Amino acid sequence: MKYQLEGRYPEYYPKVPSAEKINDYLISNKRVTTMLQQGAIK
Repeated sequence: MKYQLEGRYPEYYPKVPSAEKINDYLISNKRVTTMLQQGAIK
């Protein structure tokens, strides 16, 4: 089931992040995922 933010918080309308910010999130997540897979973070 898909999480529906609008149903829980009908007055909450966050700003859409910029493409640069989204790219930063993806790079950060990839870095953490790689470290987890290599066993660097326990």
